[in-house]
Amino acid sequence: HGQRQLPMDELQAACRAARQAVEASRAVVVFGHGDLKPANALLRGGQPTAPRFIDLELAGPTYRGYDLAKLFRRDVLQQHCQHQQQHQQQQQQSADSSACASDEPSPALRRFAAEYASHAIGSGGSGGGAEGGERLAALLLREAHFFEPVSWLEAALVFQFAWTHTQSDDALWQLAVHRW
Repeated sequence: HGQRQLPMDELQAACRAARQAVEASRAVVVFGHGDLKPANALLRGGQPTAPRFIDLELAGPTYRGYDLAKLFRRDVLQQHCQHQQQHQQQQQQSADSSACASDEPSPALRRFAAEYASHAIGSGGSGGGAEGGERLAALLLREAHFFEPVSWLEAALVFQFAWTHTQSDDALWQLAVHRW
């Protein structure tokens, strides 16, 4: 198979920059899943209010926003693709349409943040009442947005390793489907 490696100096620089940004942030550390992604959240009877989490070998102290970024990353990517398609359609219809980049969280992440905040506030969490819940939900959305690039950097590192240790494109594709 041909050379498909990412430039190691660029990956190292990205890791250093991400580490500095995370260390400078005031991100909340919680006991989290560590690999929270849709494939590791099972719904009993299709009920989204009663998930069961699997693959807990990476559970431990982690950044709350990192787990959220990984769980909703696919939503964000899908939403981005939809925005890009809409933007392309708008450009075809009008020569002076505005740029299309959207940092808006997905509807699913918004619902999750609101539900998480209402439970945290209801069980004696930070702040009180509806205003406290709105503040916590907004904080969760900011944390997930902050950690999204870090979650993609992790993917780049995993695939860099896989490219150097995988014997076929088919095996790499199977890893990608399983991992992301």
